[in-house]
Amino acid sequence: MLIFLVGYMASGKSTLGRELAKDLNVPFIDLDEYIEFKENKTITEIFTQKGEVFFRKLEHYYLKEIIKNPNAVVATGGGLPCYNENMNLMNKYGECIYLKTSENVLVDRLLALGNSRPLVKGKNREELIDFLSHHFRNRIEWYEMASYTIDVDDFNEKKLLAALKAIL
Repeated sequence: MLIFLVGYMASGKSTLGRELAKDLNVPFIDLDEYIEFKENKTITEIFTQKGEVFFRKLEHYYLKEIIKNPNAVVATGGGLPCYNENMNLMNKYGECIYLKTSENVLVDRLLALGNSRPLVKGKNREELIDFLSHHFRNRIEWYEMASYTIDVDDFNEKKLLAALKAIL
């Protein structure tokens, strides 16, 4: 079975995905890391050199490559569900789980991560709050197309893994 974890950046997709894959004894694929490996560039370099539209096309191309795996837990990029019919593709070939996170928690997590995310690089708290109030809200409708939703504000890894396993 393919399991796709969707949600906004810093919602815990990669962290929980690794643990879930280990628990289920299936491969884990972080789509961003997969793209970086295949393209031999970081996501930031791709964004900087080619732009977001090019990156979204790459995401779609590599998503179609990944769905050929019969079993894996896949952590998607935060924007992947919003483009190129990707949510329909993931729902067709696997189970989609939305890791729901509030804006306040996202702001704290993104600030703690520093400048590692291209879309929020260099933003202070106020700028980040303003950015998320528009950007995040525009993505929610896509995330909610997932078959399941788990609230991950209270990041207790054991509890969240149990909740993920319970719905599978």
